[in-house]
Amino acid sequence: MIYLVKGSKKRVGVSTICIGLAALLNESSKSVSLLRLGDDDGAHDDARMFADIDFAQSSGAPLLVNEFEELVTKNSKDIYIVEASSTLKMPDVDDLFTILVTDDIKLVTGKYDLLIHNHAKKESKYTIVENAILAATNLETILNIVNAQMISSGGKPDKKYIENVLIGPISHDATDSSYFEKFNNKLIVTRSEKVDLALGALATKVECLLLCGGNEPSPILIDRVLGAPETTLALTEMTTTEAIEKIGSVIGTEPIVSNKKILEAVECFKNAVELSDITH
Repeated sequence: MIYLVKGSKKRVGVSTICIGLAALLNESSKSVSLLRLGDDDGAHDDARMFADIDFAQSSGAPLLVNEFEELVTKNSKDIYIVEASSTLKMPDVDDLFTILVTDDIKLVTGKYDLLIHNHAKKESKYTIVENAILAATNLETILNIVNAQMISSGGKPDKKYIENVLIGPISHDATDSSYFEKFNNKLIVTRSEKVDLALGALATKVECLLLCGGNEPSPILIDRVLGAPETTLALTEMTTTEAIEKIGSVIGTEPIVSNKKILEAVECFKNAVELSDITH
């Protein structure tokens, strides 16, 4: 049995659906192979990511078109989940279960066996809502996109994932940390001269404090960060608006590599789809 999963366009979360599908089938005592069809850089990256999934088999190399055609005609009783690009034309084959993933129902065309609405606003059947954990972005990626200089490193930025990006409120009482306490795994973006706001944020657990404008941070602020070893302090010459625009361009584009993301992808899929929906 082959499950062919593709998106209505790029970046609609097809890999998320493939991982969730693999977990659901694996729980029913089925051996599952996860494959990525294509030969571009994205296909190679996805194939390597699939190789790190414990509950599915993968070679770590992408599946070429001629190999896919051979797989379709093989009529194997094994289960294969194949992620394909949005431009692939769905072949008309009996032993092929096609899943289309979209973030906009209005864009849906063509034939498919199951339609999944990802990045939706409301949760319902065959629907997965926007999710901060799945959209979490590697801190190193964020710091690179804003050309930031690290003043103090709170651990390894390539091992941290940011779920919430906050712009400090215009007016904030440094003794009141309630605003910042509402959010986990957070990056605070503010101007370097807003010392009181930064100190208020540091009263809670902050993954990274990004100071904008290029001015040297206050010695008081540096001293406070050194007392919070889990916090990264970074400086960029960009304005707050410029930094937020740059950060927005990479949010949600990271591959699902952390265990936390994998578990969340599985849970979201299982809440939206039942085994009976994907088995003949």
